[in-house]
Amino acid sequence: MTLNELMQEIEKDSVFYRQSSGGVTASGGEPLLQATFVAELFARCHVKGYHTAIETSSEVAFEQFIKVIPHTNLFLCDLKPVDTHTFKKYTGGNVSIILENLIRLSEYNAEVILRTLLIPGFNADKDSIAAICDFDRSLGHKIIHFLPYHRLGMQKYISLSKDYPFEVAKVMEISDVEELLRITTKFGIQAKIGSDI
Repeated sequence: MTLNELMQEIEKDSVFYRQSSGGVTASGGEPLLQATFVAELFARCHVKGYHTAIETSSEVAFEQFIKVIPHTNLFLCDLKPVDTHTFKKYTGGNVSIILENLIRLSEYNAEVILRTLLIPGFNADKDSIAAICDFDRSLGHKIIHFLPYHRLGMQKYISLSKDYPFEVAKVMEISDVEELLRITTKFGIQAKIGSDI
């Protein structure tokens, strides 16, 4: 799809954007792997007065962020655990890249909301949440979104003949999440359950 074609699709909802103060969110996969395209798209959206947001894992070179920062109103950044060993074990990735990118985003005064997928046995414990909140507070953030674990993605792993690493993880109940919310209060951070902005 070309940029012009995508803008034509976006324009179909222009009345909704104006009435709701809504806008356009680039999601994925990882949208910052196509940062030049996203930057051009968002620049056009800003001309129209549309709010722009990016959902990102943040595990990309910061040069990709630099391309989109001038045209992005809000970054919705995943942050699972901050512990290097745990992150590597379960994701195969490097949490240091994410943490450094979040620090640099704060230096650009970008608006950021952290999103933490809560998975029992992975990061849905008091120590992990306290570490995430402490890091979030150090950046001057005041809000975090908690996304309680569910098994909706399990079928995708099965269809790809891959092992599902959290098959034995317990689906979280609201009471489990409420206990973790009390931790965020101690750090002066407002926690929200769910992903709505």
